[in-house]
Amino acid sequence: RRWKHAPYWICSFSNNQWDIEEELGSGDLAQSSFYLALTDPRTCATVMLLDEEAKALSRAWCLFEVLQTCLLSQRIPTFQGLLLCTPSGVLNKDDGQSGGSVSIDTAIAVAQTLKNLRLEEAAATNPADKEMIDALVERYPGKHEAMNRFVRAQIRNALRLIKEKHNETFVKLLMELERSETGPLGQTAFAGGIPSMQWKPGTTPDIDAASASAPSVRRSPWGWGSMGASASVAEESSGDSDSEETMGCDGCDQRM
Repeated sequence: RRWKHAPYWICSFSNNQWDIEEELGSGDLAQSSFYLALTDPRTCATVMLLDEEAKALSRAWCLFEVLQTCLLSQRIPTFQGLLLCTPSGVLNKDDGQSGGSVSIDTAIAVAQTLKNLRLEEAAATNPADKEMIDALVERYPGKHEAMNRFVRAQIRNALRLIKEKHNETFVKLLMELERSETGPLGQTAFAGGIPSMQWKPGTTPDIDAASASAPSVRRSPWGWGSMGASASVAEESSGDSDSEETMGCDGCDQRM
């Protein structure tokens, strides 16, 4: 079933906050709301909402849920186990999409926290609850360390899954980018060299290349003329009267 159509049991909403002692089984963990919800035949997985610091695992009742989830995973083949959920997605579940949707940064941050997990340090508002849960865990093979290994195995599997899915995406993107760099004749961009950065308004690169060796042309107050011709005329007229200035203009002299 898609997750949107599946019912969820959420302890903070489902427990009667005005009668917590009865909700927690009045000293009998097998009658607690947590145990009854987890062992219901319709329950298919345990969903744990995690921030980067994995604060949920610092609570003793979450330790109890991890214990029951571990036991159910061993006993029921179809049970999906402990799903580690973050705002960006489920860390240890393949969503079927290439690359997945889980943030790599979030996965690494959670893994950094869980690599040193010590569930035996989990606390409870009521010290009697912690004592009762710790005593229960101690009766199972491996005790608290077995629970630590179980949770660390979930995040280890999550990292492997995320790495595989994101590697697929990286390889696909690299191949697409490499194809986009190749032109229709198999030539890569700028294979013939880097084009000139010089450009003049109103001209084209071909015209610029053809006229690269021609004299520069600039409009003077008297019309269009060659700067080379102007210089020549000015030199030839340098012997004229000092009171006259001569400038070349389209092959004629303009005297001022």
